[in-house]
Amino acid sequence: MKRIDFTPILTLVTAILIAWPVVGVSDDKKNDKDNKKEKEQYRLTLNVEGVECAKCAQVMTSTLEAAQLKPTGTIKPDSTGPSRILATCPTECDLGAVAAKVSQADTPHREKVPPSLSLILFTKLDEKSASTALATCRKIEGVDGTACQVDSKTGEIQLKISGKEKVTVAQILTAFKDAGIEAHTKSTTGRVETKAGS
Repeated sequence: MKRIDFTPILTLVTAILIAWPVVGVSDDKKNDKDNKKEKEQYRLTLNVEGVECAKCAQVMTSTLEAAQLKPTGTIKPDSTGPSRILATCPTECDLGAVAAKVSQADTPHREKVPPSLSLILFTKLDEKSASTALATCRKIEGVDGTACQVDSKTGEIQLKISGKEKVTVAQILTAFKDAGIEAHTKSTTGRVETKAGS
């Protein structure tokens, strides 16, 4: 009887069994990496001064995106005050560097209203904690202490980023936490006023 050589078949099966888990692990690692990247981002509420017209909005959008801050909607011009926008940024994003670029943005109306960037935080405030929040805001390096605004009714803390020093969202949140205030980048009541398109 002629002997059948199963070696080629066994070799093929072995190769398939070895390769199959590798593909699966590779896909899992890719998904984990994508999920981790998504989690390692802040969703921020910002006030941007100097967006007076459609061209200003276009310039500001490009400026923010180049600085790792990605608006989640269309920035709408507002000649009555700052444009409030929602944006995402990596957790390590240097808001100081972003603010510096914003202040240098070549908007058509920069002589009338110099561009600037402010971070909005949300928390529950009463008269005492509002006073603490204001004092804390004025002590954070990278924040213009003279422009800090605290609203105990809405629970909003507005921090104008100076653009002169490095400052991250984590550093700002930590400063408030150390002062006994649990501030958040998202509204604790679900209320986020925005002038950006959704």
